[in-house]
Order: sequence, then structure tokens, then C-alpha cells
Amino acid sequence: MVSGAGAGPSVPSPVLREGGVTVRLGGGGVRWQDARTVTRIPYELVGKVAVVQGKGPWVRLRITLRPSVTEHRGPYELACRDRHGRPFAAALERLVRESGQACGAGGACGAGGACGAHRSLRPATVTVGPVRSLPLRQRYSPVRPAFFALLTANLLASLLLLLLGHPVRAVGVWFSVAPWGLVAVLAPVLSAGLAGVWAPWTPGIRVEARYTGRGVARTSSGPWPEFVYRFTDPDGVRREHAVRPSGRFAKPRSTRTLWFVPDTRSSHTLGDPYAALFITLLTGGMVLFLGGAGLYLMPGLLIGTLG
Repeated sequence: MVSGAGAGPSVPSPVLREGGVTVRLGGGGVRWQDARTVTRIPYELVGKVAVVQGKGPWVRLRITLRPSVTEHRGPYELACRDRHGRPFAAALERLVRESGQACGAGGACGAGGACGAHRSLRPATVTVGPVRSLPLRQRYSPVRPAFFALLTANLLASLLLLLLGHPVRAVGVWFSVAPWGLVAVLAPVLSAGLAGVWAPWTPGIRVEARYTGRGVARTSSGPWPEFVYRFTDPDGVRREHAVRPSGRFAKPRSTRTLWFVPDTRSSHTLGDPYAALFITLLTGGMVLFLGGAGLYLMPGLLIGTLG
């Protein structure tokens, strides 16, 4: 539970953990924690809670603060699984509605949430510094510990090869860093490509989404620019679809054709199926080739020497 000044709803503490960020709902408000900061946001300062559909089963939890009552305006965003993000957002919306008693029935107030009641409410607080309570496996994305594990393994293997009298092979194992690094870069591209190729084969419908603006996701790895599109599903619910631009100077399309799967409430960008298949096969071939080269260098050289 997160406690703070003033009374808050007495509820369990739903927790959402992903990518080194932990978001917890407590009696005093939202506790947003990453590897460097802890932000405590009272429920009455939350202006909007949204779930933006990403690729496949991924969504973005977006918490927007009331702009005229705090300097920490956000928005705060976290990429997470759909089955975790939507129930968490529903719980947060319920707590925000309950806290709306400060400004009348339904929590309605003036433009920008600048009513007199909101001006007197507790501000959001940010604590900067190392967060010791956060487990190590949640402080960083999986790429960083995997990279350090590869360096440690290469160091131990090269030292063992030197002791066995094979200096050339001891140097050779370090060349495995390049192919394994490229595999780590290409793996997300391959995963997205497979999802795009498979999407038209799943039961769904085509929908047209219109560009509504740019967004910036605040994640544990830093700012993440995105293009936000909106569409209406068959049930009449307005949904958002986020697309990450290919480069800093990329321009968004005015519309995009999406494939919406009602069962999973997920949407996928549709393009030329043959081009998507070609890119997926090309990326998959490169991953297999680079992975084989990495295995040959490390641990292949060490196993060959010991064998």
C-alpha cells in the first residue's frame, strides 16, 4: 500500500511490472517506480487513463495528469501485455472516479481540472535516486544483463583458452560479440514481422485508422516517439493504435489500414503481404546465419578445444 496525506480508498494494491518499471495502486495514489525515480501521484491529479493498442498482445498504459495542478505533467506510459494492462487501467479508473468527490459528482471540474478544489489538493512528488527496493531483474531490460553475461562468458572462455595454450582461439571468441549483438537488434524486427504476416490469417476485420498526433512514451529505456492513430471497432468503441516511426524525420501517414482481432482486442498494421513476407524471411535468414556464427565462435571454439 502507498500512504499519503488525506484519506484515500482502502483497496488492495494492484501491481503492474514491465521493462524495469513498477506501477502500484495504493490507498494514497499511484506509485510509479523505475530504476532512478519514484513518482507518487494522488488519484485526484489523474486527468485521463487510456490503453493504446500496440503490436500483437502489447498495449501502452497511458496516465495523463491534470495540466494546471502539477509540474509533472507526463504523460506516463508503460508498454505491457494486454491481459495485464487493461484490468490495471480499469482498476485505476475506478479509483480516480472515487477520488472525484473533491470536485463534485462524477469528479467533473473546470477546463484542465483547475477548479478550486484541485488547486488545494496534494501535488505529485518525485524522489530522485537509486531505488534499492526494486529487484535487479526489474531495473533493466533483458538486453543489458544478457550483454554483460555474454561479456563475462567470453572473458572466462578466453582466459581458459590462454591457460590451455590457444591464444588465437582466445582472441577469436571475442568476435562472437558482433553476431550476437546483431541478433539482439534483429530479433524484435523478426517478431514484429511474424506478427504482421500472421495477422491476416487470424479472424478479424479491416479498419481504417486516422492519424491524430504524435506521442512520446516515457519508458525505462528513455523517451519513445510514436505516431498515434484512432479507429472505431465493430462495437463502436474508439481505440488507439501506436506506430513507432522508422526514423527521427519520418512523416506519419494520414491514414493506415489495420487488421483488428476482436477476440484479443489487438490491431496490426497491414501492408503489402508479399513485402512483409520477404522482409520476414530475409530477417529470419540473417538471424539464423548470425546465430550460427555466434555459436561457432562462442562456445564452439571452447568446446572444440576441450573436446
